[in-house]
Amino acid sequence: MAPSAVESAVFRALKELGRVFGEDRVMNAAGHALQTAAQTKSKVDDNVATVLGLAGLPSRSDIDAVRRQLDAVQVSVANLSRKVDRLLEEATKSQAEAAAGPAPHRRPRRRHGGAEG
Repeated sequence: MAPSAVESAVFRALKELGRVFGEDRVMNAAGHALQTAAQTKSKVDDNVATVLGLAGLPSRSDIDAVRRQLDAVQVSVANLSRKVDRLLEEATKSQAEAAAGPAPHRRPRRRHGGAEG
C-alpha cells in the first residue's frame, strides 16, 4: 500500500529534523509524541464507548463482538448445509437402489444343439 501524502510529508520532515538536530533526539521526541497520541486516542475511545453505552447505543467493540459471533454462526450454518446436502445425496442414492430392487438372478441358458430328450 502506498503511503499517503501526509505520511510522506511527516517522514520527510522527520528526516530533515533528524539531520538538523540529531537523529536520536528527533526519534525519541517522535516516539514520545506517538505514544502520547496513542494514549489519548485510547482514552477518547473509552469515553466515546461510555457515552454510547449511556445513550443505549452499541460501541465499536460491541459491534465487533457481534460481527465475530455472526462470522462463527455463518461458518456453522455453512458446515451444517454441507452435511445436510451430503445426507440428502445419500438418501436419494439409497432410495434409488431400493426402488431398483435386488439384482435379478439370471438362469444360465441351455444350449440347444445335441439330442433332445
